[in-house]
Amino acid sequence: MPNAQSMWSVLHGSKPDFIYKESHSGIAAVQTAYDDKYFVYVNGEGHSEIPFGHYHSQVGLAPLFLHPNPEDIAIIGLGSGDTCYSASSHKNTKSITCIEIVEAELDVLKKHAQKEDYKPLKHLFSDDRIKFVSGDGRRYIENSKKKFDIIQADALRPYTSRAGMLYSKEYFALCKLALNLVDLLSPGCPLNAHTIPFVLFFLITYILALQQLAAINQLIWIRLWPLNVISSIVCTNE
Repeated sequence: MPNAQSMWSVLHGSKPDFIYKESHSGIAAVQTAYDDKYFVYVNGEGHSEIPFGHYHSQVGLAPLFLHPNPEDIAIIGLGSGDTCYSASSHKNTKSITCIEIVEAELDVLKKHAQKEDYKPLKHLFSDDRIKFVSGDGRRYIENSKKKFDIIQADALRPYTSRAGMLYSKEYFALCKLALNLVDLLSPGCPLNAHTIPFVLFFLITYILALQQLAAINQLIWIRLWPLNVISSIVCTNE
């Protein structure tokens, strides 16, 4: 009977010494892709990559270029930490709250940072402005009663299980109530031939939800290069 380390390494197609952790909320792992590149897996599905500098860096940076003073930021989904790290680069930012439902993910990234001496991750975990919360992002936004300048969510692909929790009219309306008067709501949305029906549903729901709340002042669609990913930015100013 194989031990847990051997079993999970085989199921992830990884070497036996890969980093993983199980918790009541799921399993997280970091495995070598090739050379010095690593993939972050959550419940067996690839979520992001290390080192930083690709799509999720752009997701974290895009709202910072548009907001005049992004002091308080909420990020739903930790992934590899890339979005959160990139969002922390603005000098005016005072607090970042990163909510991740799979509790094991944070420990896995900390272990990887120490093992590979990866400086961006070490900086992420030593930044006093950043608070990591284990739990459901939507529920946290609703219950915390805190106001944010930017809410960024790229936690689930819109065509995966339970994505409706983060791509619904009710969720967008909830985010609007948690945003300050000058603010940004920035969900990501992958765009390719297979996701067109989901993208259309996402866009219609997104726009209708915010229009009903009289929230849209300026709507900007940004195609993040080099991937066909649209990061939708809604600027509101009531």
